[in-house]
Amino acid sequence: MASAKRKTPSTKRTTVKKTRKTPAKKAVARQKKVASDFWTVKFTVNTLYWLIIGVAVVSTAFITFNTNQQVNELYDQIDQQQRSLEEYLSQNKQIAPAPTPVPVE
Repeated sequence: MASAKRKTPSTKRTTVKKTRKTPAKKAVARQKKVASDFWTVKFTVNTLYWLIIGVAVVSTAFITFNTNQQVNELYDQIDQQQRSLEEYLSQNKQIAPAPTPVPVE
């Protein structure tokens, strides 16, 4: 007798269908036709923020300007005193004495 080889049952393969993903539809932004008047004023929280920032900037500029004026007036006073001292010394022909060195022990 001849031995016949038996065929082993093959495993059944399942086919996988590849589905195409459809791209999501993009929503088109439509421009609203808003009849906004340029001169109308709408008070919002942002308006309040900008007002506070504006007041802070203007006040800082004012303080800086005043401080600068005061410093310049001080320099003018120092220069005037220096000129009057030099004028006084030149009229009296006095030379300020040189400071004496202090010995260090």
